[in-house]
Amino acid sequence: MTKDDENRLTMLEGVTSLLTGNKSKLTLGALLNAQERLEAVTLKIKEKVRETMTATSGKTLIKAGAEDALLGLLVPIAMALRAYGHIVGDQEIASKSKVTESELRYMRDTELVARARTIHELCVESLGEVGEYGISEAKLVSLKEKIDAFEGAIGERESSMARRKGARSSLYESFAEAMGILENQIDNLMEVYKASDTQFYNEYWEARVIKDIGQRHKVRLEEPAAQPTK
Repeated sequence: MTKDDENRLTMLEGVTSLLTGNKSKLTLGALLNAQERLEAVTLKIKEKVRETMTATSGKTLIKAGAEDALLGLLVPIAMALRAYGHIVGDQEIASKSKVTESELRYMRDTELVARARTIHELCVESLGEVGEYGISEAKLVSLKEKIDAFEGAIGERESSMARRKGARSSLYESFAEAMGILENQIDNLMEVYKASDTQFYNEYWEARVIKDIGQRHKVRLEEPAAQPTK
């Protein structure tokens, strides 16, 4: 949620709180109805804000952890496989296993999965020979598990990103609805209180202002007056 959204939500909460606290004064049926709808929409906005903030919560960390675990095993296996390829004169194996950790980290997630599976398959095909290079069957089983876990984490993160995008779209629709209730209905209906209840009227328009709550002003300190010379 942007700073402007936060400011708008703060305004909506303030207006809703004021109108709810003075519900006995809302004698006009249309105004009471508008107040209740505004309260419901504001609550919906707050729920959508929580949804957008928590949709990807933890998913990115899980993916990063899965990637670290994968690379921690993939890189030494790839380097050992490359050494094997050079020693036996298999340039295809040597070429396909030529990777560095930094190169792998800059790959797209799907490219990393593809490269990891290629290295895993090459090791499996030469399992009887690569054991002397520190590539055991147990390590290859673990490597496959880590590849699968990373691929699963990618899917979970993408799914959560889609949910977050949907929640954001719904959030802005709700903001538009709330502002419409204010601008087209409540703002106009509150004019009946301008003469009959001036304090309530003024309190409403004070709450109705969208304030920049994120702005901070530095206090300018005055320089001390120069001391007279003796």
